[in-house]
Amino acid sequence: MSHAKTPLIRRTAILGTLLTASLLAPGLAHGPTHAAGTTTLTVALNPEPDTLDPQKTGTAVTSSIAAYFGDTLVALSPKNQIVPDLAKSWTVSKDGLTYAFNLRQDVSFQDGTPLNAAAYVATFKRLLDPATKAAVELGQLPSIAAVTETGKYSFSIKIKAPSAFFLYNLSDSNFQPLSPTALKSEGAGFGRKPVSTGPWQVQSWTTGQQIVLVKNPNYKWGPSFVHHGPANIDKLVFRVLLNAASATAAFQNGEVDQLLLDSASVARIQSAGKYQILKQLNPGVRELELNVTQPPFDDIRVRKALNYAINKDAVVKVAINGLGVPVYGVLSPAMYGYWPGIKSYGYSYNPQKALALLAQAGYTKNSSGQLAKNGKPLSFTLLSNPIPFFKLASLVIQDQLKQIGITVNIETQQFATEIASIHKGTAQADVMGYNYPHPGIFYIWFHSSQQHAGFNDSFYADPKLDALIVKMQSTVDTAARNALVVQLEKTVSDQALWVPLFDEYVYTAFQPRVKGPVLDPRGRVILNDVTVGQ
Repeated sequence: MSHAKTPLIRRTAILGTLLTASLLAPGLAHGPTHAAGTTTLTVALNPEPDTLDPQKTGTAVTSSIAAYFGDTLVALSPKNQIVPDLAKSWTVSKDGLTYAFNLRQDVSFQDGTPLNAAAYVATFKRLLDPATKAAVELGQLPSIAAVTETGKYSFSIKIKAPSAFFLYNLSDSNFQPLSPTALKSEGAGFGRKPVSTGPWQVQSWTTGQQIVLVKNPNYKWGPSFVHHGPANIDKLVFRVLLNAASATAAFQNGEVDQLLLDSASVARIQSAGKYQILKQLNPGVRELELNVTQPPFDDIRVRKALNYAINKDAVVKVAINGLGVPVYGVLSPAMYGYWPGIKSYGYSYNPQKALALLAQAGYTKNSSGQLAKNGKPLSFTLLSNPIPFFKLASLVIQDQLKQIGITVNIETQQFATEIASIHKGTAQADVMGYNYPHPGIFYIWFHSSQQHAGFNDSFYADPKLDALIVKMQSTVDTAARNALVVQLEKTVSDQALWVPLFDEYVYTAFQPRVKGPVLDPRGRVILNDVTVGQ
């Protein structure tokens, strides 16, 4: 997920949304070298994925790379419209419960296995199998009653309740078809070398260095907004650069063609005047998550106090150099269904209110100016990661809470390690974030079924909240659904499950030799029609 989670869910350095002493990869210290007659696009990658298996990830970085090696039933166009992709047509029953898809008949997986209804049904059955542990992906979909092959190139999906976001979510790369042949032959190694139908295919993954995708020479399909045929670029190299300064230096030296700029580098790269830069407000939120099952956050007064004690404007200024907006709820202004009223409904910076709430909770300041209760200082451990804006946000939070007498101990872990640690349910608090286009994120982050395997990392469980989330997802009428979103925003705010922090503008820079990049509504770079000069 900022990296956050994708929905992960996290903005990454390969995006145009997700979630760096030189760490230059061997052989690239003096610029990229390409075989004669081939074109290569090198993309700075941060963080490194946990897996490339689209069904077993919750991170935006995997979802973004997966968009290049796999296609989906339907696609989301740059104009935010659902258009045909692998499904050339589909129908929806009058009750909104059955979706019937007709597949293209000229598609094959990268290993030569034909794409037919049987392969797609097998893909969905794997997704639904509890052994796959696809909690995040299943959290994006309505409850599925059956997936049925109705012909060699046709199948249907029956859902248990109408879904406002079903087709939209099916356009995400997590729901691409997977080769049944490769799943069998690769076994547990499928996540290192997945096989699907996309314009590029995974060639190799060298941990800590790079992931390489090469052109699929047999590709001749795709959605209407890209050309049909093999990609123009022969090779995509996702180069692991976990240090923002090293990544920026590599870009300025011409060793990297595409770079998600960290906030400290935006002005410098813009002032060079020679790079193409695409800007977009990220569809997602960065937040401080509070685990309600762990002291001191099992006390709602403490959770509310933190919301009043943290100055979001200061976090935005320091963590992202002011290149973003403060956020007051679960959704950001860049997302479909955003409720502007959350800004006045949510918490505003007010240290006096914070101290009053903490006093009600039994905390008073000792002779050292530290808040304590029954002789025990008020402190907690905050899990963070090396991604620059999370690292800086953590330091700002630590400093602000120190000023009112709360001690914050920051524990920094690598991104994938942090996610695993949080999911155990024993962490007190963490900084995290997600990238997601619509209010379906409420299910992924707050439904009780999403604890441990999913991203309900506040570990809050309430049947009433669960029912409200499910009702929102199944409400097709826009006005009625938006009213439910307002209720959800109020509920999460009332329970103070998060301290919402900010949403950042995303700046993706390209070398002058890169021609034609565009962003989709999720903030991913569409590369099908891009060319790279030598």
